[in-house]
Amino acid sequence: TISQKSLTKIKSIGYNAFYGTALINNKDSNGFAYANDYIIKYYGQATNLFIDKNLADYALEGKNSIQEITLGDDIVVGKGAFSRCINLQSVNLNSNKVADFCFYNSHNLTTVVGSPISVGAFAFANTKLNSIDLSSTTNIGSFAFYNTNITTMDICLASLQDYALFGLNFLQT
Repeated sequence: TISQKSLTKIKSIGYNAFYGTALINNKDSNGFAYANDYIIKYYGQATNLFIDKNLADYALEGKNSIQEITLGDDIVVGKGAFSRCINLQSVNLNSNKVADFCFYNSHNLTTVVGSPISVGAFAFANTKLNSIDLSSTTNIGSFAFYNTNITTMDICLASLQDYALFGLNFLQT
């Protein structure tokens, strides 16, 4: 059998890794289902969330009740964790890395507080984000800010992936 204790060495959890298992339906009073220290699914309807546990890939994807998120310090945020959260408006990162597709298609996201170390591919694509502090950011993934409303950006980069700043029309020579 697989127990919570046997999952202690897991470093990341992929999309629907626990689909069809009892773990996916074993939720706490706040609506979170866990595998070890990772949130693997959210069943709640809260509008404001404070998250202090690691997030599996796509753990909160499509949760349209969420309007504001605050992430605890040094948590792992899986890819696509908040993608398609269409009512999400504000995020306080407190986290070192924004994973690939993290906020992809979260159409109403306008505010991000915090400066991530790294921004993954398509991380903020198709949002209404209008500014972001990237003064601590060393890497930006492909199409990270595609189809956003960004007009200002404070950056200090070491690495830009293919098409990283594609579509940011405010950039001029």
